[in-house]
Amino acid sequence: MRNRTAAVVFGAVLATTAAVAADEGYGFQFTNASGGPATIVVDGKTVCVMAAGGHCSVTVKADDHDYAYTLGAGAPVSFSVGNPEMADQCKIDASGAHCVDTLGHATN
Repeated sequence: MRNRTAAVVFGAVLATTAAVAADEGYGFQFTNASGGPATIVVDGKTVCVMAAGGHCSVTVKADDHDYAYTLGAGAPVSFSVGNPEMADQCKIDASGAHCVDTLGHATN
């Protein structure tokens, strides 16, 4: 009975840890290589404003769906980060947004 109780408690701790991680979201870095100011918007909320050459950290949750960036005063451009769990760096340049995983493989 003692081992069974310990297993239940351990399982509850693991479930709580996973829930906390999901609530916190997934973080990755953006680099602005566009030559001008850039803004990142997730589900209609501005999450990052970068000057030319700037960087910022973005955290998204699994239930975030719409990603867009604007260059200067331009219109929003939709993009995909691919799998948010895998993306770890994204770069915005004149040709779009490019996200890669820790091994440098494109996630979008």
